[in-house]
Amino acid sequence: MANSRNPGSGDLRLFLSGGGGAEESKDLDREFVHSLKSNSILYVPVGLVRDLSGYDECYEWICRTLNVFGRLLDISMWVDLKRKSYSDLRKFSAIYVGGANNSYRLMGLFESSGFASSLRNFFANGGTVYGGSTGAILMGKYFSVFGEEPIDGYNSPYGFGFAGDYSVFCHYTKSREYKIVNFIDEYHSPVLAIPERSGVAIDEAGEANVIGKENVFLFNSKTGRTTVGAGNSFAL
Repeated sequence: MANSRNPGSGDLRLFLSGGGGAEESKDLDREFVHSLKSNSILYVPVGLVRDLSGYDECYEWICRTLNVFGRLLDISMWVDLKRKSYSDLRKFSAIYVGGANNSYRLMGLFESSGFASSLRNFFANGGTVYGGSTGAILMGKYFSVFGEEPIDGYNSPYGFGFAGDYSVFCHYTKSREYKIVNFIDEYHSPVLAIPERSGVAIDEAGEANVIGKENVFLFNSKTGRTTVGAGNSFAL
């Protein structure tokens, strides 16, 4: 059931972007930056395969995107996740997981490097996580909802499960809805579908707030599709 958003709800813990550019995610990004308990955040862009020029452009992009809200952030970027532990994450107020060329590749990299375990500990102990595009898809129960093909030998369908029982579908459009229907027919599991001009911020009590210019949609095998308008909330 959707409700009007209560600004006095608990601390925001999980941010899910619909996958648009900086202009499309601006409302969600502003909420994210203003919610931070400190200026120190970690940016993880390794899902995007880069050439010899590396990730410099990614770092410039995240700084331009997040430093326009009147708060100068201390942004670190990791492109090598090996030998990183939960103790390395604890110094950050939030972890920003960016997009990817393939969700299976990114989750496989997270699992094989040990970063997935560290991120689970970080979130379980009160840390804030932002997922953009594929990063948001991985935060759901099953990231296979997006319908990509497994690569690099990794084929587990499970995401982090930070969004309760929901799987997260970003870049949602009506023309892509058949993917969600096919997924529900197979998995019988609910889906949160987010268009590119919207996002969802979830607090510690499991209240999900819709932030942005477009509605989001909840898909369930029993109730079908439910619309939740911008500025409204729903319980996970």
